[in-house]
Amino acid sequence: MIDEAQVTALLNAIYADPALSGNWQTKYDAAYSQVRAVIAQLQPYQSADDDLERQFYKMFDGVQVLPFDCMDVFEEARATGGYLPASEYLVNISHVRLGILKGKKLAEWNEDHEIHVVHVPYTTEDGLKFEEADTDA
Repeated sequence: MIDEAQVTALLNAIYADPALSGNWQTKYDAAYSQVRAVIAQLQPYQSADDDLERQFYKMFDGVQVLPFDCMDVFEEARATGGYLPASEYLVNISHVRLGILKGKKLAEWNEDHEIHVVHVPYTTEDGLKFEEADTDA
C-alpha cells in the first residue's frame, strides 16, 4: 500500500535524481516542439489533411475504438442521432494496446464507420475485459 500523504515526497525524491530529470526534460522538450509544430499548421474552421490529423492524434496516447459488442447500438445511434450520440459507445485505449490487439487479430479497421473495432468482451460495468481476450488468444 502507498500512503497518499507520502506521494509528493516520493515523487520529489525520484525527480531529484539529475539523470531522471534530465531524461524527462529531454523527452518533454521534444514533445513540446512536436506539439508546437503541429498546432502551427492547424487553421481555424478548416479541415486538416489526413497526415496532419494523424500527427495531431498521435501526440496523445489514446485511440478510440468500438467494442464489437456495441456495434448494433452504435449503428442505431448513428443512424438516428448522428455521430455524437454514437460516440458514447467508443472506448479509449492506448496505441500500444491497439497494436497488441491487432497482432492477436482482435482489432480491425471498419471502413464504413472509419473506426477500429475490437473483439474484446465489454460490459458497461467493467469496460473492455482485456484479461479475457488475453486468455482466449
